Amino acid sequence: MKASRIQSVAVVSMVVLCAIGPTVFLVAAAVFNPAKMPLRDLPGPLVGAIIIAVIVLAVLFGNSPPRAPAEEDPRRRLTRRAAEVNTAITEAVRVMGELAADLDGLQRSRAALEAEAARQQEYLELDRDEAAKVMALVHGNEAGKEKAQRRREIVIAVAGCVAGAAFAVAWDLMKTAWL
Repeated sequence: MKASRIQSVAVVSMVVLCAIGPTVFLVAAAVFNPAKMPLRDLPGPLVGAIIIAVIVLAVLFGNSPPRAPAEEDPRRRLTRRAAEVNTAITEAVRVMGELAADLDGLQRSRAALEAEAARQQEYLELDRDEAAKVMALVHGNEAGKEKAQRRREIVIAVAGCVAGAAFAVAWDLMKTAWL
């Protein structure tokens, strides 16, 4: 182990002993001899032990200077960086392949959409022609219906007049025959 690692382990061990040692002693004293140390008096010393542990940690770790990173061997650094460059190039080639495949798919989709748009345009032109024919039939049919309706109305009016005249003649005949 490195010296700094050994120092860190020693510091943590001291803090643990400072915080846990008195706490265990106080709890044991309160549990096994409640006459000398009642349980209601236990929280004060426990808080004190925890405060002491925090102060020890702050003193030991608060004033330590920042550690300088260890120098890396130039060969290892060059080898590591070359491997990183190779990995980046490999990744770039893979991504370029994916992008080319995506672009190819998009171009095929665009061609299919253009073909569909042309087909829809043809349908639209056919629909316009058919719509014009249907409109001509509907309007022509409406004109025919209007003429037929007028004829029907004239026939009913003439029939009404003829029936009225026949009724009037029959009434006159009946009236003269009974008188």
